[in-house]
Parts: sequence; structure tokens; C-alpha cells
Amino acid sequence: MLLRIADFVIEINQKDASAIKLDEGYQPFVVKVSETEVDLVVNAFGQLPQEQLPTGMLLYRAQMPEGELWKVSKSEETYIFHVFDADEPGVLQQVCTTDSLFREWNVYMAFNTDEASTIDPLKYPLGPLLMYYLTVKHEAIMIHASGISDNGIGRIFTGVSGKGKSTTARIWFEAGADVLNDDRLIIRKEKKGYSLHNTPMFYADRPRSSEFKAAYIIRHEKENVLEKLSGATAVSALAANCIQHGYDRKMVEHHLNFLSEMVNEISVQSLGFVPDKSVVQAVRDHDV
Repeated sequence: MLLRIADFVIEINQKDASAIKLDEGYQPFVVKVSETEVDLVVNAFGQLPQEQLPTGMLLYRAQMPEGELWKVSKSEETYIFHVFDADEPGVLQQVCTTDSLFREWNVYMAFNTDEASTIDPLKYPLGPLLMYYLTVKHEAIMIHASGISDNGIGRIFTGVSGKGKSTTARIWFEAGADVLNDDRLIIRKEKKGYSLHNTPMFYADRPRSSEFKAAYIIRHEKENVLEKLSGATAVSALAANCIQHGYDRKMVEHHLNFLSEMVNEISVQSLGFVPDKSVVQAVRDHDV
């Protein structure tokens, strides 16, 4: 099975008798063939291997208020990921192994109660986790944001939860813009400029992309106010909303270097906005 996400090609190999059935959000991203080389390989197994997997030294633990979401350890050159069920914290869902290239992953399902013996090797949170490791090995980042294409101009609106990402997506949709995604986007550096891409969600939506031109750090205000950001201020404002794991120095440097170059080529602005259609014209009046 092949997936094309943000122009990355992911190959999923069935390694045992279990059939693969991905969540509906991934279905529109399935392709029959690819003219470009594979960027990431997932070897999917329906159960844990009989041999003992290495444990290693704990590097990072993704903790939620409800419990552990995933953790990563390292044993010599092998990285071991333990991924837990997002709906049942503490219940082990997958164990994965890979090396420092993060290109080929062995994904072992830790439990399978489906009578049809189907498995979903990308079951959340592993799917987005794999996409993150794609970005850190390429000229790309993942960011929590709403993304739109407004007459060919790709814009993102980002901020911490509650600042208005979904509200912004709705307002721009009503104004006729194409909403790429209102939660998780991938930005890629191209030969000329940058591109903006949606990623699979829990609902089905076709792959969407746009040339990327402007980023807005949003907050609710009593009037629409825009202020240009640049340099370290722009980098730090965007980095705060990027999906990133700080346990590896090279990964941190990757994000900072990528953002430092990007803010020199795209417009970055602080946007205080009124949650109605007036913000659309306010943004367009300050267009890039």
C-alpha cells in the first residue's frame, strides 16, 4: 500500500496474515503507484514478535493529563517507540523500532480484537508521529494551525488552543477560501518558495496544498490589528506552535534553521481579530 502525504510517499508492507485497514482519514491519500521514490517504509506486523525487543535508555515521554501517549528509548543505534491507546491511556497499542535515519519502521501491534484480523498500523497517535519524523529528515516542519488558500495565497493562522484556529477556518471558508486543514499542517521548502499541505485527520478529506505566503499568530481582540513580526520574534512565535520533540539536539536545530530561513521569505504577522468576516478584508488590505 502506498500513501502520498504532503508529497511524501509512504509504503506500508503487510508482514503477516493480518490484513491492513487504515482509518478513513487516510483513504483519500492512498495511491496506486508513485513516480517518485519512497520516503518512509512501514513494515506492519499483527502482533508483538516472539523475541524480546530491546528496551534501552528512555529519551522522551509524551504525557497527557489522562496518561502516557507514547515514549521513545534508544538501545545502541535502535530507537524503540511504545505507543499507547489515546482513548484508553496506559493500554499499549504498538511497539515500533527504527534506526537513526527514521526511514524504515517495524510496527508491531500490541493488541488486536478485530474478528476480521485487520490491523491499522497508523492508528493515532502513531500516524502523526511518523509524519513528524518524515519532516525532521527533510526540508519540512509540522505545525498546529488552520491553513487556507485564498485566491492562490496560502496562509496559516496559528496559536495555542482557544485562540481561534477553527473559528478562523470557518470565517475564511464562508469568504470563499479553500480550507486546507484546521489543525495539523506540513510546510515544505521547495526550489522556489514554500508549500503548504494538509495531513490525514479522523475524517476523510482529499489531499490539499497551496503555495505558502503568509503566517499569522492569532488572538481574539475587540478590533482587527496586524503587526509585522521578523527575525527571532517571528521564529519564536512560530516555533511555539510547531510539532517538535526536544530530546534530540539535531531535531531542535532542524526546526530553528528551517524557520530562520522561512521567515525571511514569507510574511509573518501578529493578528488580533474580531471573529467575523471583517478580519478577511483586514488581512487582504495588509496583503503580502
